[in-house]
Order: sequence, then structure tokens, then C-alpha cells
Amino acid sequence: SSSSSSSSSSSSSSSSSSSSSKIPNSSYLSSSSSSSSSSSSSSSITSSSYLFLLLQLLLLLRIFFFFFFFFFFVFFFFFFFFFFFFFFFIIIIIIIIIIIFFLLFFSSSSSSSSSSSSSSLHFLLFIIIFFFSSSFSSL
Repeated sequence: SSSSSSSSSSSSSSSSSSSSSKIPNSSYLSSSSSSSSSSSSSSSITSSSYLFLLLQLLLLLRIFFFFFFFFFFVFFFFFFFFFFFFFFFIIIIIIIIIIIFFLLFFSSSSSSSSSSSSSSLHFLLFIIIFFFSSSFSSL
């Protein structure tokens, strides 16, 4: 009887020790699985944040290049046409002045007796030159 009670007590102590030894193992396993899941979730969050930052950077670069090329071409367009029309305007003014001088020359040579018409043409020439010089200064 005493041997049976001792064997039962030893078996109960061994079962309690085994159960006590199993509980820390199970807690260790659960903590390790939770830490691995948290590390994997944190790594996925980090990679998604890097991907988001990369997409934002690409978007900013696309906007920058769009505005750069847009303003560059608009500036080039206006610059080119401004100078084109400016030189075109200068050429037209030079042609008009040459025509006026030829008209004055031929009118003064053909009508040498009529000095009033010559003076009126000179006055007209002065007005035209003054008008063109003021238009140049406004440009």
C-alpha cells in the first residue's frame, strides 16, 4: 500500500512537472509565433511605405518634367515668334521708309515748281518717321 501511494505520488509529481514544463514551452512557442508575425507585418508595412514613397517620387518627377517642358516650349514659341514679328516689323518699316524717300525724290524732281507739295510731303515723312520711332520705343 505504501509503495502504491509512493508510486502514485511520484507519478503525480512527474505529471505536474511535465505539465509545468509544457506550459513554458507553449508560451514560448506562442510568443515566438506572435513575434514572427509582428516582424513580418512590420516588414510588409515598411515595404509598402517604401513603395508608396517611390510612387510619390515618380509622380513628382513626372509633374516636374511636364511643367519644365511645357514652359520651355511655350517660352521658346513666344520668344521665336516675338523675334520673328519684331524683325518682320523692322523690315516692313525699312521698306516703307525707302518707298517714302523714293516718292519724295520723284515728286520733288517731277514738280520742282510746286514747293508747297514738297513741303507737305516732307511734313508727312516727318510724321511717319516720328510714328515709327515711337512704336519702336514702345517695343
